[in-house]
Amino acid sequence: MLLESDLDQWWLYLSRNGIEELDISLCDPQYKLPFCIVSCPTIKQLTLKGLGFDCPIINAPSILPGVTSLIFYDIVFNHNVNGIGSSIPNLEKLKFIRCDGISNFKFRAPKLENLSIFGFRPEAESRWLALHLETIKVLCLDHNCILWEDVEIASFPTAINLQVIKLDAIKFANEKQLMGVLKLLQISPNLCELDIKTTGPEDDIEDEDDIEDDDIEVVLRLLKEDPDNCIVNQDLKMLKTIKINRFCGSTVELFFVKMLLSKSPKLESVVIQEYYFVDPQYNKVIKFQRELLCFPRASPKAQIIVL
Repeated sequence: MLLESDLDQWWLYLSRNGIEELDISLCDPQYKLPFCIVSCPTIKQLTLKGLGFDCPIINAPSILPGVTSLIFYDIVFNHNVNGIGSSIPNLEKLKFIRCDGISNFKFRAPKLENLSIFGFRPEAESRWLALHLETIKVLCLDHNCILWEDVEIASFPTAINLQVIKLDAIKFANEKQLMGVLKLLQISPNLCELDIKTTGPEDDIEDEDDIEDDDIEVVLRLLKEDPDNCIVNQDLKMLKTIKINRFCGSTVELFFVKMLLSKSPKLESVVIQEYYFVDPQYNKVIKFQRELLCFPRASPKAQIIVL
């Protein structure tokens, strides 16, 4: 078993010999990233798994100076990272997976274009996300990341550069998740592509016969009683592509697709992939395909494909 001092010597050797891609997986939250890695100018792609993240450079103008792609798995961002004010000058793609304390990781990334966040606790992290919405072009989130309160959403800036949104494990029957999706669309006037993967019946603890359950009734009531907050109230003028994976044909899913059809004047394609687990006795996809094809669309070019 390697000692920490042995690892440090190995990292030092790599940092001095032109390493460009590095994957560190330790499963030790007490282990801190060494100075030689944080300051290495040749690393371009860096993946860190299962360690603590401190910034060992005090008042440094930049960290990870050559990194363009940075992935964090199961990382704990400690409080002393907060407020370092450092820049990651060439970072273009950043991904967090099951990380704690993301809000402590405050940095400037002037070239950041692609941000992905999966499996995190959203209590304080929405404020951190808001800091980057104005600059990024691609945003990938899962269902945990869109459970925002109204006060949090009100603080979000217009995501003026955001062109692609990818959402994973979304349950349209969940009122808070649906509202999160709609609010995200509200602040993304230049969105070109929307890609959503929903949850299916076997992902739900409820019986499959209850797909149209009380949650859906609550959402439908909310859509009827408060349309200004529940429907995108401006056209999505740049939206060209919509993809929905694991479509079950629920009332709320259908409503959502119709809303997009009515609000997207430049829409070119809607690709809906039927959820493979749906039982034929309540499969509504084929039934609704014809309904969607007959629905008035803002874009006469829009093609609807159901797979």
